Amino acid sequence: MILVTGATGFIGTGVLARLAASGRAWVGVGRQRALRGACRGAERTITPFHWDLSNLAALLEAVRPAAVIHLAGSAVAFDAPRIDGHVAALEELLAACQSTGQRPRIVFASSAAVYGTRPRAVRLNASSPTSAQGAYGRAKLACEARLGQVADAEGMQAVAARIFNATGPGQRSGLLVDILDQIDLSAPRGTPLRLTLRNQASHRDFVDIRDVGRCLIALADAAEAPKGTVVNVCSGRGTSVRAVVEIVADLLGRPADVRVSCPETEPDFSIGDAAACLKLLARPPIPLRRSIADAIAARRSRPT
Repeated sequence: MILVTGATGFIGTGVLARLAASGRAWVGVGRQRALRGACRGAERTITPFHWDLSNLAALLEAVRPAAVIHLAGSAVAFDAPRIDGHVAALEELLAACQSTGQRPRIVFASSAAVYGTRPRAVRLNASSPTSAQGAYGRAKLACEARLGQVADAEGMQAVAARIFNATGPGQRSGLLVDILDQIDLSAPRGTPLRLTLRNQASHRDFVDIRDVGRCLIALADAAEAPKGTVVNVCSGRGTSVRAVVEIVADLLGRPADVRVSCPETEPDFSIGDAAACLKLLARPPIPLRRSIADAIAARRSRPT
């Protein structure tokens, strides 16, 4: 059994979809509700859940998971209260494990934000120096450190999955959402895409949400996860903001008219070494063009 925290977020829903597709039973919790799915998603129940220590402990006793994929937190990088919530959520999960005497493997969703950005296109790996440039990255580093301390002290297996720019259908924030939010998808081909972006020079490593789910589940299922392990979840390819715009424009058959709201700066890069991720996937990663096409299709199919 795998327990997924933060199950109602973008990455959480991606993980649950992969678990269901593989015929697994699963339990997921968010801040306000719990979800349970039977094999192949034949049954799905939703019940109220309030995230606190006593409820987490009771859940662990009831579910007794072999692994916990811990996603609880916020992807909003500049929301200070939610940043503090990352550390608090992990502390409560660890305390629940300690109080119940359970030792599940914990797969912690960290972030490429712990590395910061680089002025050159270098592939960052688990041994690359960290240089978090904001509160979000620093919070993830603090969580990684705390998880390592408890894992060592309690003899637990733990792995930090540093996720780069997850993208694809169902995405709720990030560059692609910033672009699509400005577009009328019902407009005919040939109509210019008039976009306002902060810059076009940044290069990021985009990884499909479905590949993220596969990697996290593979980490949870692995025969052994050495303590202190860090794994990048990424594609290993850097793509500029401008290139993302061009893919969107090409898919829609519409020319892009981009206004940059800030003075153009020197390019910066956040690109991961994907060797460990590709080994976990055991298949080529989903191409960015398909991720974007599927995200557009999902938007078009949403109820109005």
